[in-house]
Amino acid sequence: MMRGACVLLLAVAAVAQTPPTFDVVSIKPHPLPPGQFFFRMGGRGLQATGPTFSARTTTLEYLIMDAYNVKEYQIAGLPDWAKGANADHFDFDAKCETTPTTAQLRQMLQTALADRFRLKIRRDKKEYPVYSLTVAPGGVKMRKLGDDEKVPTYASRPPATAKPIGDWSGLLNLISMSVDRPVKDETGLNGNYESQPLEWQQYMREVREASPLSIFADIQPRLGLKLTPRKDLVDILVVEHAEKPSAN
Repeated sequence: MMRGACVLLLAVAAVAQTPPTFDVVSIKPHPLPPGQFFFRMGGRGLQATGPTFSARTTTLEYLIMDAYNVKEYQIAGLPDWAKGANADHFDFDAKCETTPTTAQLRQMLQTALADRFRLKIRRDKKEYPVYSLTVAPGGVKMRKLGDDEKVPTYASRPPATAKPIGDWSGLLNLISMSVDRPVKDETGLNGNYESQPLEWQQYMREVREASPLSIFADIQPRLGLKLTPRKDLVDILVVEHAEKPSAN
């Protein structure tokens, strides 16, 4: 009796540990015309419409970034056909019965990459140039919203002349996108903040054009934060094996 119960418990545990998967996955080659290049800008990657997901003109490198929530510099060992502007490009489409959470979606994409690209990876660390983000002398110059203060939606957001309000994770993401290396958050901040406006689009354009980064001059007087360059260990994914995708 006890042995049967143990077998049942093991069977239940095995089912519980089975990663979620897409019901349907389609990956088709998307050849680019001679001389044409495609670059992914910003955070535009896998697009969701309810339980349907797609990525056009994508590469294995981009799909790994979506699946594991990493940046390009955190991926090592990819073959030439899977990375960069000259990589093989694909159209990715997938469906599932219900709308997954972000964590479930990443697991589903990881499973699809292992199945269709025979992707095998291992995690490691390497030393990399980063920026340490800290609170500047004089303290934070953003106002933290109280627990009882409602954060406006896009529909109810105040006029452009008012100070923008955002959650700390969103502000941190904008800062990271506006500089030329990873940002280590060492501020200890969290929650929602009201801050002076910054020229995010201008900073990002300057990063792409290798111009002087004016965010370094703006971030301290406006936000009370400071970016300091240094080297640190960052998490990376090492690709041990990858193949061009099998036919649908």
